[in-house]
Amino acid sequence: MLLRTYLAGKIHGIHLTDKNVNYQGSITISRDLLEASGISENEAVQVVNVTTGARLLTYVLVDDEPGICILNGGGARLAEVGDRLIIMAFAQSDQPVRPKVVLVGDDNQVHQSLNGELTISPSDVIH
Repeated sequence: MLLRTYLAGKIHGIHLTDKNVNYQGSITISRDLLEASGISENEAVQVVNVTTGARLLTYVLVDDEPGICILNGGGARLAEVGDRLIIMAFAQSDQPVRPKVVLVGDDNQVHQSLNGELTISPSDVIH
């Protein structure tokens, strides 16, 4: 059986609210955004810094405070507070996966959910 890697969950356009270089590693994200995107605590995620183009692979920690996005450990050196990020989780399957995509507004709250949408049109992206 051939397994392919598919996008499973995505938080698009979240702003970094804090960073902590002296932590063991990870990215801390608010529970509401994780639930909306289908991303789980301790799950591996790829983080793309839209502001700088930097990319990193890390894992997720959860926080109950809405709108939280904190880069921890060495990855914190790849972004500054206020940078816009894309956080993506992937799944392996022998069938296509319908991703849960969450577009985040400037307030780091869910602006739009595109559950099952495979693409985002330019008009969906929040600037």
